[in-house]
Order: sequence, then structure tokens, then C-alpha cells
Amino acid sequence: MGGETLDIVLELIKPFGEIVTLSNISVTNSKTPYLAKNLSLGISKGLTIKGHSVFHHLEKFPLFWEKFRPSVERGEIPVQNETVVRQVENAPGAFIDYINGKYHGKVFIEIATS
Repeated sequence: MGGETLDIVLELIKPFGEIVTLSNISVTNSKTPYLAKNLSLGISKGLTIKGHSVFHHLEKFPLFWEKFRPSVERGEIPVQNETVVRQVENAPGAFIDYINGKYHGKVFIEIATS
């Protein structure tokens, strides 16, 4: 969440609303950061903007896995797809494909085989 989407949200959100952010994928490959054009609406509307990342909650992973492992093992929660891209020279293209939505789940770059 970010880039032009943030500008649109800032225009449309009601006063005292809350914006929850999970990423900023819209500028991941950008050489220059996107600067919100109307961030001052956050102040005038009394908004709360809160960012989230899995890295903020790593200590909770064992409890999460304890609770959800049985559901995964029973097939009630599907396991994430995994794609292996071979040869390191294919890594840049694989990253661009990932950003563009070609892959779903984890993408691994196989550097060398043994």
C-alpha cells in the first residue's frame, strides 16, 4: 500500500479513519520514492496510519504454528506454492515476474546444484 493508491485512500477515507499498511510494493523497483501529494489530509482528517510487518511479530511464530499446524496437516489450509528458478542469471527476470504477479507463493533461485 502506497504510491498513488495512498493518495486515493487519503482523499476517500472518512475523518478519524485508520489506514493499515502491509507493504509498499508499488515503489519496490522505483529509483525514486513516491511522495504522497496530500499527506496533510492525514492531519486534517485526524487519521491513524499503522504499518505492519511479519518481522514485528517473529516471537509469536511458535504459537501460531502450534495452533495452525493441525489444520495444515489435515489439508484445511493449503500450503503455499513454491517455484524454483534455475541459474542465478535468471534471478533478475524472476524477481520482475514476481513483482508483476506471475508467481504465487515462494520463489527460490537455485544458484548451483550439487
